[in-house]
Amino acid sequence: MSLLLPSELLELIASYLSNQQQYKCLFVCNNWYGPFRRSLYKDIYINTRHQFKLLLPQLNNQGSLVRTLSFRKSKNRVGVTSNELDQLGLVCPYLEVLDFDQALWNYIHTCNLDQFTYVHRLPPFTLVNSIPNRLERLDQLSLHGAIVSDLFQQLNIMTILKNTPLLSYLSLNSQQRKSHAIYISISEMNSIHNFCPLLKQLILLGSFKLMHAHNITQQMQVPKKSSFMSRFSLNALLAPHWIYYFAYKYPHLQQIDFELMNDTKSIAIMPKKEIQKLFSVLLDHCPNLCKIELDSQSAKIYMTSDFFDTADKHGLKEIKMKGLPYCLVSRQDDFFDLLVNRGRRWISGLGTEVIESDLHIRRILQPLAKIHMLTELVLCCGHPYFDCELDLVLDHCPNLLQLTIRSAHVTLSDSNYLHHHHQQQQHSLRSLSFSTVSFSSAVFDYLAIRCDLLTKLVCYECDQKQGNVIRMHMPQNTFETVIINGIRMGSFDQPNSRIISITQDQKSRWYHVYHRNNTCSPKIRRLNHRKTKLAQHYYYQQQQQPLLLKKQVWQQDLSLGCISIQCKSIKHWEFIYDTTYEF
Repeated sequence: MSLLLPSELLELIASYLSNQQQYKCLFVCNNWYGPFRRSLYKDIYINTRHQFKLLLPQLNNQGSLVRTLSFRKSKNRVGVTSNELDQLGLVCPYLEVLDFDQALWNYIHTCNLDQFTYVHRLPPFTLVNSIPNRLERLDQLSLHGAIVSDLFQQLNIMTILKNTPLLSYLSLNSQQRKSHAIYISISEMNSIHNFCPLLKQLILLGSFKLMHAHNITQQMQVPKKSSFMSRFSLNALLAPHWIYYFAYKYPHLQQIDFELMNDTKSIAIMPKKEIQKLFSVLLDHCPNLCKIELDSQSAKIYMTSDFFDTADKHGLKEIKMKGLPYCLVSRQDDFFDLLVNRGRRWISGLGTEVIESDLHIRRILQPLAKIHMLTELVLCCGHPYFDCELDLVLDHCPNLLQLTIRSAHVTLSDSNYLHHHHQQQQHSLRSLSFSTVSFSSAVFDYLAIRCDLLTKLVCYECDQKQGNVIRMHMPQNTFETVIINGIRMGSFDQPNSRIISITQDQKSRWYHVYHRNNTCSPKIRRLNHRKTKLAQHYYYQQQQQPLLLKKQVWQQDLSLGCISIQCKSIKHWEFIYDTTYEF
């Protein structure tokens, strides 16, 4: 087979290969060396400070090839000094995307970012004096924390936006411990779009208040230049009249994401029939709107029968109810029946709860089974002794991708399932979260058989009543994330597990969680060979070993219990042994 492929095709092929595979391709032939060399340096991702220090000397010769330089965000932040950033501006003249932990702005805000001539994407700014003078090249701008409140109070936000004519993405996240109310008027919102005419995605999160304007309806009915906005995310106090603004101003809108604190005064003034028609107006004026993501409290106000009548004639494809804590749709609520009967064509996400009269989980699963598009479900069962049969949940909701179960005893309806599992089809579940639940040991055996696509597993404040080993043996699963935040072993006086073993590709590693002296945060230490042998013998061969463990400092922790995980691989895992929940 000829190896003389066009350079453009070789670079396209390289984009689908890992760095190690690209490196091997450098040595195939001279024709391959140039394209793969350019591709190898095009996008660089740094995980540790040591990697970055090794890279810097290489950039003196190869820096002109770099287009993306990203410092991965992890527990141990990769440090970058002001001098090093200045050096990057010189050796990487064509850098387009620079990404690092936004907290680093506190240390490198003296850097001259104006020398990055071609950069159009930077990390979210957290300090005013870190914002460069030249912004006309940016197509994305993110401001996080107190800087948002400061800029609005000092009226400098519009001054900054005047210099961003190419901006297509704007994120203003004012969420902070002591946030201030940020009031936005219609004129200010119009100014944002006037200064950023190419804006397609706008995110407003935190302490924003879009307050009532008496003449908003008349203002928006006057023909004005519309925006090209296609995605809009809002977490704010909202007066209902603003929905008129969104409808008339954003005719190209494709997705909206609302988490609203509704202005009760404005709602009380506005006629109820007019409120019920607001989302219908939104659909009529935004023919491309295909997805609505909304908290359930706001959905009860705006998603009425009139809305679903309009949706029947519209191209709407998906409605997702956010499963926020304390923001669930109860089955005894009339709105739940409306969603099941009228909205089942569109509902993809829902948070709901079992009510007191429900004696069995089937009572709530039967109506949920009518929602064929349901891919995300939060199921709150009320107390940790209510039996929630996991197999029934997955049988009734065959298209689920994300499942969260709270306050229940998670078990299986069929104790003989493991003997005739060949009759069951594989489930598409990708993410599973348990919160304040107790579970039987058979649950993870069931998941291993039926959910081999599961990539995320979270256990928060959970309990296993029997035995001192929790076996999560799922050898077919490739996990992106496994988070274990407190699991009790109910048969012990001090029942918080502190030993974890992880087996990947037949190789086991054992870890011990402990407290350092004079510190509150727990540490995780890998067991040495001798302690590993003791732990293996203790948990899998003989439960009592007083002579072997007599002189071990960690003998009490060993006796509390072990969590054993077996899988193909785990990309990221966390283990915290403390739990304060009383089962």
